[in-house]
Amino acid sequence: MAKKNEVSNGSIDFGDIAVIRNIIVGPLFSELETRFDELEERVNNLEQLLDTRVLSLEGRTKDMEKVFSKEIGKVEKNTLASFEKTDEKIIKENKKSLQLLGKMLEDMARKLKQD
Repeated sequence: MAKKNEVSNGSIDFGDIAVIRNIIVGPLFSELETRFDELEERVNNLEQLLDTRVLSLEGRTKDMEKVFSKEIGKVEKNTLASFEKTDEKIIKENKKSLQLLGKMLEDMARKLKQD
């Protein structure tokens, strides 16, 4: 009968090789598997944290958009009101200037007639 460690009929007993492999590198595989699991857990935690922060930033961005839109509306309204007031002042000043110019021309015309 062939011993367990010997090759019988030219074939290798892979069960024995697996046992030997486990004895030699088993602790290394266990350590690597543990490290991999820890890394995977850290990545998952970071993904969750990132998702939470992205959602928070999206909410803040929407809030800021509302505030900016409201403020821009106020600025537009104030600017328009300011332009309208300025236009009214210009029109009044133009009327005054035209009236003054008309009066000056009348005075000059009277003086020219007298001479």
